[in-house]
Amino acid sequence: MRIDFSDIRLLYLREIRSALRERNIVLNVLIMPIFLYPAILWLIYSAIAFVAGQTEGFTSRVVIRGETASVEAKRPPYRRWSRKSAKTEAWKSSLRRIRKPRFARGVSIL
Repeated sequence: MRIDFSDIRLLYLREIRSALRERNIVLNVLIMPIFLYPAILWLIYSAIAFVAGQTEGFTSRVVIRGETASVEAKRPPYRRWSRKSAKTEAWKSSLRRIRKPRFARGVSIL
């Protein structure tokens, strides 16, 4: 038995013709995607642009409390701390820096 491609073509064209006669098929398969997909893509792009605009000038303020080896290593040698007042002074200094930041980077480690 041989496959006759002219019969397959005829059957395919009949199915397409009958599908195009159905209004729901034409609406759901052809018309709606032509208008719906660009609208969805535009909404997604607008949302991404809106979020990017909201976070464009955003700066974070970070406070590290407590003594760590990395902070000790970065502290200049001429600055001496007394252990009694270091905790309260560091805390007050951190609060002042949070309230009135003086930094030019996106993230400042106090």
